[in-house]
Amino acid sequence: MDDTRQAHRSVTGRTPWRGWRCARSIPLVASLLCGGLNPIALADDIYKWRDRDGIHFGSRPPPGRGEIVKLGPSVTPAADAQDRKDRTQRLLNAYADERREQSEARQKKESERKERQLHCRDSKARQLEYASAGFIYVPDAQGNRRIVDDAERAKMQAEADAEVVKWCR
Repeated sequence: MDDTRQAHRSVTGRTPWRGWRCARSIPLVASLLCGGLNPIALADDIYKWRDRDGIHFGSRPPPGRGEIVKLGPSVTPAADAQDRKDRTQRLLNAYADERREQSEARQKKESERKERQLHCRDSKARQLEYASAGFIYVPDAQGNRRIVDDAERAKMQAEADAEVVKWCR
């Protein structure tokens, strides 16, 4: 340590702050970060080459190796704004399509629910009719009413019960 810092340390017990070096370099660092040493702006051509260590990029490739990397044109603010507007419109269209699909799905689900309720009501009415009727009549081939026997009635009641189970879940 030099004598000044040694003396300061002996008085305060601490080494002096050396931040003044950092404080003076802030404008330099800021200007470099804001584009003062932008490698794309400074380089005429950018080369890409491969060796045993991997792929490399630089302004001076090894002799006989390296290919020029073509950089795309810079985007103008107007083109960038139009691109952003197009992306926003595509996103809005996608949201509208999704909302329409969801609405259609809700409508389909609601119509299925109403159809199920209708079938359930009819099935329960048929089940109650078969259970409470003294006789069940069905038309025969000539159009005359015929009373069903006990086996056929049990079969019809079982079918009605199955319909209630199917539609009234």
